[in-house]
Amino acid sequence: MEGLEWLDQGTASGEEHEGGRWHVLRAGEIPVVVLARGGAAIPHAGLVQSTGQIYWGEIVLVAYGGGPFAQGLYCHPDDGRLWPLRLWREAGGFALRENPSQGRAGWKIRAVP
Repeated sequence: MEGLEWLDQGTASGEEHEGGRWHVLRAGEIPVVVLARGGAAIPHAGLVQSTGQIYWGEIVLVAYGGGPFAQGLYCHPDDGRLWPLRLWREAGGFALRENPSQGRAGWKIRAVP
């Protein structure tokens, strides 16, 4: 945006870039630690340019940990409500016992030990 300065936080250089024009920037290595709690079920959508383009026909529920169940939350833009996700371990993986999407989302389930 014109008149603003942008500070490079990705490469830790702190370089300043003038707003309102194009710049060619090099991406840096960003050390990051991401943790998922054992027993968490986290919905993943495919890569899109904006959330308005999410393909709800295939949402991957990633269940973390070796316990008997996994749980998380799900929100569809049609109603904006948080719905509980409860997965139970069955032969060969996890299964979603109740479908909170009421047919608005298609689920694939992947377990991560």
